[in-house]
Amino acid sequence: MNVYRIEYDRNDGPSGELARVLKNRIEARWDTEVRFDKPADLTLTYCEGDRLGEIKKAEDGYLLLGTETHDLWNLAGKVLRSVPTGGEFRPNPKEGVYKTRFLMCGMYFATHFNNYYCAAPMEELRTYIEDLALWGMEYLTMWFDLHHYTGMDDPKAKDMITRLLSIQEHVRRIGLKIGMGTMANEGFSTTPEHLKGTNEVQNGYVRKPVGYYHTEVCPSTEEGMALILKNRREMLDVFAKYKPDFISTGCYDQGGCTCKDCAPWGSNGYLRTVKEEAKVIREYMPNAKIMLGTWYFGVFYKDDTEWKELYAAFDRGELDFVDCMKADFPAEYPAHVLNNPRPCPVITFPEISMYGMLPWGGYGANPMPAHIQKKWDETDGVVSGGFPYSEGIYEDMNKAICLQLFREGRDPYDTVREYFRYECRVSEDLLDDAVEFIRALEDSHCRDSFGFQTAEHTVTPWHTERIEEAEALAEKLHESLSPDARENPRWQVLYLRAKIDGELIRHNFGFSEEFHEYCAKLDDLYYSRDSIRQIRPYRKEQIPVVEQRITRGDWKPEKVLWWTEKY
Repeated sequence: MNVYRIEYDRNDGPSGELARVLKNRIEARWDTEVRFDKPADLTLTYCEGDRLGEIKKAEDGYLLLGTETHDLWNLAGKVLRSVPTGGEFRPNPKEGVYKTRFLMCGMYFATHFNNYYCAAPMEELRTYIEDLALWGMEYLTMWFDLHHYTGMDDPKAKDMITRLLSIQEHVRRIGLKIGMGTMANEGFSTTPEHLKGTNEVQNGYVRKPVGYYHTEVCPSTEEGMALILKNRREMLDVFAKYKPDFISTGCYDQGGCTCKDCAPWGSNGYLRTVKEEAKVIREYMPNAKIMLGTWYFGVFYKDDTEWKELYAAFDRGELDFVDCMKADFPAEYPAHVLNNPRPCPVITFPEISMYGMLPWGGYGANPMPAHIQKKWDETDGVVSGGFPYSEGIYEDMNKAICLQLFREGRDPYDTVREYFRYECRVSEDLLDDAVEFIRALEDSHCRDSFGFQTAEHTVTPWHTERIEEAEALAEKLHESLSPDARENPRWQVLYLRAKIDGELIRHNFGFSEEFHEYCAKLDDLYYSRDSIRQIRPYRKEQIPVVEQRITRGDWKPEKVLWWTEKY
């Protein structure tokens, strides 16, 4: 058995955690024993500079130099992915300096509705966070969603607090950074009726704000604002423990109020609320950055007043407490941000979970390298950081693509090849087939869902031409893998996507016994038995086996889901 030696600063806890993870990953995959001694084959050390990392050939092996621990994690991932699976661990990474392009390279775990992040075993979740760090994740953001609970003393709230703090403790221990998401006027389920906000179409609104749970608080009364700040103090008091590096505020979905005193929410009630909340944030977390969210600005209101007045408020110096602004939208990037000088650094919020499918992840993996590249091309040179929105592991490949773009502007298909070689253990001679498999999956990605999860439910992919090709490529790759690699969740969600789509085609968009068997496997991988229906795969008890739902050609592709619409 080959012996591989790693050296690190014994007085630095985070680099010691990275060394531990490298030992675990190497010994699990290669015929190699890892020891922490000299002469070292791999040395982890820090260097001076601004968001720099370097892989340098040393006398006995390689030297990894990073300005911060997250830089070392990113480089360590490159070392691991340079080695084919099997045999001994003999890395051959590309030497050179890797300067991170973005100010913030993060991921947002939407920790609500009993999704994967709420339900997976903690040890599995810790390992998953480490894996994302190896792809370049610097920040991990989460959210304590108030509307689920009666208050901070609700037993379910206490369970979630324990879980989120455990995640944050691990993030800190391995040397990464923490973000915390909030919605400006969110409220507990016990919000008094007379203090609730409204999302009615009125006062200049032409659409109802979506994702509204009617627990939101209207800030336009003294009592309402007091309740909002009380809720925020209680939340910050708990989550100040691991000193989050930033707090993000949210405006819509969920949140907002369309009453006459709050409208237009984005540039009126929202900004008034955020100004007051910022003071509270500074009390509990004086060093935390404040990120102003603009999700759905200008979508529900009759014109672009929200954007114009937001920028005017920046110009007047009213928002000098804001460190950066988060802006994005699933269909097209906000034109106002693209076409005007930026008042502060802009952080993108790529939607990698819900785009073009319902249930989200209900068919397996949703790889979107071409879509992500298109969004990147729209915003390159405009944005300074990114936090993809994630509901689970089915978009794991999308996470790797985004993180590598954030780090070094890397071609998504280069990341896809490396992903298959390392994460799925696909041999070098089949990587071209693996890339074509992903292209075929993305070509058949978008689909309509009518009568969602009822006995009348119909699923109709917009483009079916490459579904059979995708399934054939999936089978070819599956047969080439070792038994262990075939059961790897990252491969399983890709493989099951191809099988599920194949079943839909074979049964004229009906739901066969095999279709439900594949969905049940996804359910197990996602731990989604108690998730809301938008997250979990199809339930056989709700959607019976029916050999035929619709004849090909009968569906209308213009009947699109909201997250693929162009407003």
